[in-house]
Amino acid sequence: MVRIQHPTPPNYLIAAEALEFARPIAEVAENMELPTDPAEFFSFGNRIAKIDATQAVRNLRHRDDGHVILITAMTPTPKGSGKTLTTVGLTDAMNRLLGGEGEPRQRATAVLREPSMGPVFGMKGGAAGGGFSQVIPMEDINLHFTSDIHAVGAAHNLLSAMAMAYAHHGKNRHGVDLRRFVWPRAVDMVDRSLREIRLSASGKLRDEDFVLGSRFVITAASEVMATLGMSVDMDDLRDRLSRILVGYLRDGRPLTARELDAVCPMMAILLHAINPNLVQTLFGNGIFVHTGPFANIAHGSPSLTALKLAIKACDYVFVEAGFAADLGAQKFFDIVCRAGGIAPSAAIIVCSTRDLKHQAGCEPIGTTKKEKRRMRYPVCPKSCIEGMWNLKIHVENLKMYGVPIIVAVNRFDFDDDSEIEAIRSYIEGEIGVPCEVHTSHRDGADGGLALADRLVKVIDDAGEPKKSFRHLYALGRHVKGIIEMIARDIYRAGEVKYTRTADRKIAAIEEMAGPLLNVCMSKTQFSISDDPKHIGDPAGKPLTVTDVRYAGGPGWIVALCGKVFEMPGMSFATAGARNLEIARDDTAFGGFVVKNLG
Repeated sequence: MVRIQHPTPPNYLIAAEALEFARPIAEVAENMELPTDPAEFFSFGNRIAKIDATQAVRNLRHRDDGHVILITAMTPTPKGSGKTLTTVGLTDAMNRLLGGEGEPRQRATAVLREPSMGPVFGMKGGAAGGGFSQVIPMEDINLHFTSDIHAVGAAHNLLSAMAMAYAHHGKNRHGVDLRRFVWPRAVDMVDRSLREIRLSASGKLRDEDFVLGSRFVITAASEVMATLGMSVDMDDLRDRLSRILVGYLRDGRPLTARELDAVCPMMAILLHAINPNLVQTLFGNGIFVHTGPFANIAHGSPSLTALKLAIKACDYVFVEAGFAADLGAQKFFDIVCRAGGIAPSAAIIVCSTRDLKHQAGCEPIGTTKKEKRRMRYPVCPKSCIEGMWNLKIHVENLKMYGVPIIVAVNRFDFDDDSEIEAIRSYIEGEIGVPCEVHTSHRDGADGGLALADRLVKVIDDAGEPKKSFRHLYALGRHVKGIIEMIARDIYRAGEVKYTRTADRKIAAIEEMAGPLLNVCMSKTQFSISDDPKHIGDPAGKPLTVTDVRYAGGPGWIVALCGKVFEMPGMSFATAGARNLEIARDDTAFGGFVVKNLG
């Protein structure tokens, strides 16, 4: 068991110490009654394993489904709100709360997304929690992990290569319209120079060759990533991959992965990637980490495969959806829950004094850019209340889905008691939902006990979730109707504008794919509106759909709103890669450890 120390040491030191006391991953699996037979349990050393989800769910079919609790947030600062930290801390707290002497198995677990190496190196550092609420082994999870993301990138680029070969051989006798080639390349790195590229089917940039424009997307934004995340088994994956649109033939017919005979080769690469990954918290509780779609570009939730397994394995399942509730929660409820037949039992919305002050327009302490990037603010209960407009909108949005809501205040060491008391009083009095403060970063499982206890009571009082949960919209209506409902009800937009390109593509996609398409909104994470610089209530502000993309694999149309980058750019000033250090440690595998990651 990891030792709680004060003041809280750096994340990497806590994670390194915890590895010395970590349980063998087979023991973690046994405590969740998951298979450990070598045919169904694929270990990566003694700390990581892949689970054959199909067989595991079959073994657990006699169990009732566990409660699903969504962890979301208000619009965060660039430093985030602490959703992963809260998710991990709650998992540990719930197991401590419900465990007791002689408890036969683990009662609570969580399902998280895999971190993309691009943001880890180029934007934010690690994504495995923080303080004494982390999943380990932290360095492996943040870097290559079990190579799932690399497999997604390889399958994606294999389809690109096969499509180019199809167009090139026999001087394009198949009649591919290279002007309507829509499939990009993918790489798990942030590199703005790859947003636009030029290439030719022959590989020779000669005047007589047709040179076409293309682009790279970060692997987390790949349609293959979304397809893998929405698949529940190999048969489902096969069907979904076959629907991926690559481009069009000259006669206007769509060219898909099925027509290219690319489905089986792609499945061969994804054969192990479809199996969920099992790791553990600092306190030895099993957690699933699987697939990593971004929520500002894709649907932002971990895989349905892992979620379905977790629901059978444990009584309480915490699932984190990316970014704020306007993105992650809306897509989880309307896309993931609809596809998986899931009715969530509750939603927890995370906030902090830092988030609230940021939304109030409060300036961080310091005069230099480096000092302001630390996002430290002066003690100011008034600013916390002024920023409540943002939290209030997100809570109102969540209420539309009929789920019980709790606000979890992620408390930092530098928060003042006067601020915390003002926040709690306003949320419970003015917004009218339960509020609990947690200190999981500093205190681990103990810091989340009050929140876990409140959650159990709220779920017990709410009754059967299937009777109260509802989607925002029904499928079968026109795409524009869904877009405009989300824009009006979730983003508070006054009107929706469509560029000529978006208008034309929506009509063409509906004619090709039919009326049962879902919609995956793609917009900035820094504002409820489509303007990343807009801080303030967006009521009445127009929303502009600049482009759309058909995603046949996951089964939706992506509506790009405002300026959205499917390939983020690296910030040299804050790049996590510049802070890393490789140090010798004789206790580590290979004798070296990665420091300052996370």
